[in-house]
Amino acid sequence: MMTYEENVERRRFHSFCKVVLCHEMLDCFREFSYQNKWLVSLNHLPQPILDGICTTDQYPSDYITFQRMVMSCKSVMSGWQISSRSCRSQSRDF
Repeated sequence: MMTYEENVERRRFHSFCKVVLCHEMLDCFREFSYQNKWLVSLNHLPQPILDGICTTDQYPSDYITFQRMVMSCKSVMSGWQISSRSCRSQSRDF
C-alpha cells in the first residue's frame, strides 16, 4: 500500500502531465490555425496552376534498352521450333 506522501507525489505528477498535454494541444491548435491562414490546399487550385508546379524527372536508369537475341531450339521428339519471334509447330499432326 502506498504512503500518503507517495500518493500526493503521484497525484501532483498526474496533474502536471495533464497541464503539459493541455498546453501542447493548445499549441497544436494555434499552429494549425496559423497554417490554415497561409496554406492553400492543392484541391482548391485550378488546373493551369497545378500544371505549372508539376515536375517530373527523367533518369537514364529509367529506360533500359535490350538487344534482341535470336535463339532457336529444335526438338527432334516433338517437332516444335522455339525462336524469339514465335512458337510454331513444324509438323501439322496436331
